[in-house]
Order: sequence, then C-alpha cells, then structure tokens
Amino acid sequence: MSEQVLIKAFTAQDTIAKNRFVAISSDKVRLATSSGKAIGVNCSFNVKADERVDIGVLGIFEVEASIAINAGVSVASTTEGRAATHSSRTSDKVGIALNSASRSGDLLRILVIPQ
Repeated sequence: MSEQVLIKAFTAQDTIAKNRFVAISSDKVRLATSSGKAIGVNCSFNVKADERVDIGVLGIFEVEASIAINAGVSVASTTEGRAATHSSRTSDKVGIALNSASRSGDLLRILVIPQ
C-alpha cells in the first residue's frame, strides 16, 4: 500500500525492479546504489531499459528491505536499491521506515524525503 504525494514519470536506463530505490543518471533513472543519491522509489512494475517508469519522489511508498529494520529509523539505499539502516552520512538518507521489517525481502513503508 502506498500513499503517494508526488510521482514523476522517467525513462529507465537499465532494468529496475518494483519497490527499489532509484537515482538520476543523465535524463534517465537507474537502480540506486549505496554510494549514489537515491531520488525516490520505483512504484510502477519491473521495467527494462528505455521503458517508462513512475517514480515516487515524495510520500509513503513500499520498498524492499535488505535486512531487518526497525520502524522509525532513517533508511538509505543498498547497492541493489533496497532499504537499509542509514549510516552516519546524511547525503544518502532517503527516508524513514514507518513499519518494521523482520528480514530481507519484507516490504517497508517508507516516508520518502530525499535530502
């Protein structure tokens, strides 16, 4: 369940799975990495290169967890575009977990507020 506020259509640079963080690359989006700045979440379907993809850039969206995560913690992207607990760096924070994930693969409701 998503409570969308702002969704923007982009073109995918590569294959992007649903419920994964994405980053800007030129005029397209790609899967976010742990070293890149995520701008939102793929809230469409699994997409391939050059397909249209709807990206949730502000609001509450579901993101696949990479590990167990507690509600209320800040989250960032992993190298696979999944949610992980945010480290001390503020440049990669994407949002706040609104529920807990008990294991990898669980869906988290994230309040997406890119920095």
